[in-house]
Amino acid sequence: MTDKKAKTLAAASKHPTYLRVAEWLRRCFPGVEIEVAEVVRLVQALKTSEPAFIAELERLVQRPFPAVDAPDRQAPTSRTNPAVHPNTYLIDAVHLRSTPIYSCFTGVVKAARVTLHEREKLPFVTHYGWIWAHDHIVFTNEEIRAWLTKNYPDFKPSFARVDLITPARHDLFRFAPVALFFAYETTTSTVPSFFIIESGYATGKPAVLYLGRTMDTKVVAKTGYKPTPWSSPDNIYTSTLTLQDHDDPDVLVIESRQQLDERPYITLTMKYTIEASPGRVIWPALQTLEAAVRIESISLGMGEQLKELEHWMAEFGLQHYAWNLWPVPQRTSP
Repeated sequence: MTDKKAKTLAAASKHPTYLRVAEWLRRCFPGVEIEVAEVVRLVQALKTSEPAFIAELERLVQRPFPAVDAPDRQAPTSRTNPAVHPNTYLIDAVHLRSTPIYSCFTGVVKAARVTLHEREKLPFVTHYGWIWAHDHIVFTNEEIRAWLTKNYPDFKPSFARVDLITPARHDLFRFAPVALFFAYETTTSTVPSFFIIESGYATGKPAVLYLGRTMDTKVVAKTGYKPTPWSSPDNIYTSTLTLQDHDDPDVLVIESRQQLDERPYITLTMKYTIEASPGRVIWPALQTLEAAVRIESISLGMGEQLKELEHWMAEFGLQHYAWNLWPVPQRTSP
């Protein structure tokens, strides 16, 4: 980024319009730091793709967003890894909430697959974007061994290869609630011996790793982070994973509950489909926006008293996004 662009971005980051949108996003994603500079980039990008949405935002915050020079699309690097694994995935993610109200919707995520290096942390270039070390808690075989030694000293598996299945960062943005690490005993093994789930925020920042000691393990752990206003790091996280024929994920089911003997308040069911060829790139910025807007729609359904901006977001979500089950009590009643 040039000095001029950096100064313009820094000035815009102090503008009340961007600060108000940052406040809204922090409400939706309370567990992660929201940089105002990220909000500036998001709003500027949406000015082109969603001008009516931005115009209404400007009305609600009662002043226009100041113009900012377009940021660099991707930080250049002289050395990268090609993503040589042929498989990419279409993931249908069904979000079912069962308390204090019912709501259900299906989101769609695209993911690429890469094989990590022993020590090297170069980014991978894929059809769906870039896969960077800073978007993951661990990014090499060596880092995975160190994480296992620190957190699970009794678990000492021998593995020579790890495949990472993850959404990529595209056009500066990343939407990646879940990534999977599959570990193999040898470089040519056809079936993984254990797995790690990486959960994160709708902004693309990773948060927590969960270990599956075998491919049949049911993971039970403290959630460890706060992805939405209704979650808690102390809630109980459980997950089960099934595979397709050999080593492609089939269905990942994640549940969260306050106590282990209670029913889950939310269930996320992710169905992985291998694409015949890489398809349309879904812009991650719109996915992050949709996640935040749906949170407001659900908040409205729970009876929360919302400010004008948040209330408009909630109504926008109800009108413009598809729902399997409306998050509003009077609409979900028989």
